[in-house]
Amino acid sequence: MLSKGANVAKCIAIAGIFLGVSARSEAARAEGALVDPCGADRSTDIWTRTRLPGAPAYCRAIAEAEAQLIREDGTSALAKCDLAEKALPKVLRTRLVEGRAFLRLGRTEEAATALAEAKQGAPALFGPAEELDYARALLARGDRAKAAASFRVLLPRAERLGEEIRRAALVEAAWNELLRAGGDVPFALQSLRDVAREPGPLGNLAAATLALAARAQDPANVREETTERPREDALDAPPVRALLVRVGALGELAGLRATTQTGKEAAASWKAFADAPSHAAFFAPLATALRNRPAR
Repeated sequence: MLSKGANVAKCIAIAGIFLGVSARSEAARAEGALVDPCGADRSTDIWTRTRLPGAPAYCRAIAEAEAQLIREDGTSALAKCDLAEKALPKVLRTRLVEGRAFLRLGRTEEAATALAEAKQGAPALFGPAEELDYARALLARGDRAKAAASFRVLLPRAERLGEEIRRAALVEAAWNELLRAGGDVPFALQSLRDVAREPGPLGNLAAATLALAARAQDPANVREETTERPREDALDAPPVRALLVRVGALGELAGLRATTQTGKEAAASWKAFADAPSHAAFFAPLATALRNRPAR
């Protein structure tokens, strides 16, 4: 027969099991390691409500924040994140949503920091949309190596984002490889070929990038014209300009434009490309070859 003290200890242990309270879990919460109390309707079950009484209010607020992200309303999403944080502090799902909201507001350093914290503590929360935002935040911060790794995680699942976003992600990943030191050029070119086969502004951008990359790979034999030219107006389409800004490729825009032109227009664009103050290592030899070419 158990003593009275042993019975008390046993009851406490059982209560701890049912309520999910242990020294280890409390320490994890103190460190901000609570991942997501909302999955599988856990916010409404009796044990979650007993252990985490703020969970129902938290789950309502964070769901509303995610709805605002769909509307691209970063300000409202952050306001809902504040409500979620008050209801239940130190939840990694909140940091994930905050990071995505920061990105929409152009607060890229805060976005990259928040998303990195969420990624480290709760990688299971990252679907394709979250991974794309993480890659873009890393790009905006200039961390091209980590962005490349994030794109490699994303791209096999990118079809779940819809065809247009998948194609944009392929072009962004390709440009990141062309612009980063030691980038994977064959991967970049294959990604661009996949997109260039399709019509539309992104297909034309991919075709122009392939044309510019071909010249960069053979700068000694640079040609000003090509028999098959992408459409120049595609480079002015808002989605294309936004993409070039995201990947930091506006410095190569004159070269892209040159691949779409002929005659004097092409010559002027190539000169503008050659005279640009700086280029990524992949494109620098082409700019040098153009500057050093004898005048005609």
